Amino acid sequence: MFSNDCSLVSEIEQCIKAASFAFGSLLHQVFVNHNPAIPTKVAVYKAVCVSELLYSCEAWTPYRRHVKALEAFHIRCLLTILGISWWQKIPHIEMFSRTRLTPVEHLLAQR
Repeated sequence: MFSNDCSLVSEIEQCIKAASFAFGSLLHQVFVNHNPAIPTKVAVYKAVCVSELLYSCEAWTPYRRHVKALEAFHIRCLLTILGISWWQKIPHIEMFSRTRLTPVEHLLAQR
C-alpha cells in the first residue's frame, strides 16, 4: 500500500486493524475461554493474529514509532490471553516467558 508521503503509517494501521478484528472474532471462543490451555491460545494467536499483524512486513523498513505501535497491540493481546489486568504491573519479560513468545521487534527480524 502506497501513501502520498511514502510512509508506513497507513499500512501498519491497516495491519493492526486486521489483527484486532481477528483477535476480537476469536476473543470469547478462544482467548478468554477457560477451557483451552495457554499454549493452545498462544498457538491460535500466532497462527491468526500475528500473521495478520505482520503481513507483508518483509517489505517494510520500520521506524521505532512503527515498532512501538505493533508492540502495544502485541502486549494488549498477551495481557488478554493470560488474563492479566493492566493494573497488576506484570513485566513484559514475564509475559513473554509465560507465553514463550518474543517481542514484535524480534518477530520482524525473523521474517
